[in-house]
Amino acid sequence: MREILYIQAGQLSNYVGAHFWNTQEAYLADDDNDYISHETSFREGTSKEGNCYTPRVLVFDKKQNFGSALKTHSSLPQNTALDGHDELNTNLWNGNVLEYRQDAISSSASPLDAETPDNEPAIRHWPDFSRVYYHPRSFQMIPDVYDFEGTDGSWRSGERSFEQYNDDVSLMEDSVRLFLEESDSLQGIQVLNDTSTFGPFIHTFLTLCRDEMTKMPCIGFPFLSDTMSWNPDIEDKRAIRRILNDALYLRGESELVSLTVPVRSPSVGATGTPPPAKSNSLYHASAVMSAHIETVTLGLRLRHAPDDISDFANQLNARGASTPYAEISGLIGGNSLSFGSIFNYSHSETLATSGRKTIYAQRDVTRGFGPSQITAYNQWSQLLSVHDTQTTRKHAPAYPIPASLCNTFSVPSTDRTAKVFSVLSCSSGTAKIFRQYAEFVDTTLKRRRDILSLNDERDDMRELANDLWTVHDNICSTEGQVDGGPDEQDDDD
Repeated sequence: MREILYIQAGQLSNYVGAHFWNTQEAYLADDDNDYISHETSFREGTSKEGNCYTPRVLVFDKKQNFGSALKTHSSLPQNTALDGHDELNTNLWNGNVLEYRQDAISSSASPLDAETPDNEPAIRHWPDFSRVYYHPRSFQMIPDVYDFEGTDGSWRSGERSFEQYNDDVSLMEDSVRLFLEESDSLQGIQVLNDTSTFGPFIHTFLTLCRDEMTKMPCIGFPFLSDTMSWNPDIEDKRAIRRILNDALYLRGESELVSLTVPVRSPSVGATGTPPPAKSNSLYHASAVMSAHIETVTLGLRLRHAPDDISDFANQLNARGASTPYAEISGLIGGNSLSFGSIFNYSHSETLATSGRKTIYAQRDVTRGFGPSQITAYNQWSQLLSVHDTQTTRKHAPAYPIPASLCNTFSVPSTDRTAKVFSVLSCSSGTAKIFRQYAEFVDTTLKRRRDILSLNDERDDMRELANDLWTVHDNICSTEGQVDGGPDEQDDDD
């Protein structure tokens, strides 16, 4: 069935993931939809209301960010999911329990069925706007005692947090194995994670997955930290640690996943104006990012002539370089789409400000385009310096949206679909990310001796800087460059 196991970790990733699953639910509820293979992402099970489809996903977050999810979004009856009398809970922990009690978290005050363009749901946590039931094993509630940032966000403390959590709940042996064993033909893993809080945690998780499933393809969308400056205050150790953790995570991805697509946090200042009308709202900004991630990976879930995660990644890494990194860009809106306003979510900049770059491979997906938009797209794509042999194109039906996102997606309040154009590309511009992190690590080694108190850690940082420069140079290399592209010019100059 070509199933995918999805991993989500962190507040932003789970907001994006909730929108993603709402979109999958919209496909599932549409009787006329025959182009999406629901079995790729969903597993069949039972719920309070009978048989249902639940996402094949592991959702990691701090316990407080789940809100009332166990009560409102578990596929099993509440007394089964919560009371601890079923095999699910008795297998998790057999030791003593220290219990703390607090007031229950109530459900969202604004029901999803009452959404309008001017009446969005009252949102405190991502489950407040989720429309799907989850298997209880999907919920991986990380106890607050696992303080990812308690030691200034050190990488090692995050690794220990995963090791402790895995020991406590037998994550790999129970929840992960459950989803793997019930899959007939798993095509791979798709990961969304926040690097600032779950970077080392997910890195350690993926390392174990790689040890047990050596050839399992994986595609990752890490959301980089929201640190606003590449030159933080010299006393701001946490901001420095967050950027270093971004760099460590990106460096490690080259050995663990088939393709990595870094995404900038929506709170980071952008060069240009991103599409969402309410970009300061996590609900709205995450909806736009989810639309592009769902769209660029749409081919993995098609019923007819689907893509495969392994082929998907290999096409973008067509040069055969050991640098499996790409960028994500796109447009959303109504009938008036300007390809000159394409926004790059990996760099937080528009196409007009990104500078010249050589494109090695590209995947384009349009949603809901009419003849005039297809013509405009064809004219735009002809201007790019990338051969058709290195470009894949898909034209798909419009993207489904709830009423509360009509303004965000620039469509009339009566519409429930939006036009979306999303792009994954591997280009010389991808090197810019690694140059920025390499320069930051070099500068940190010179400016902040006290934050790297151990000589071994300083040696590790020197090695990190060298590795980042190596990735930068490999991406910028003209070896295997697509003929006819513009001369290489680094974006930072």
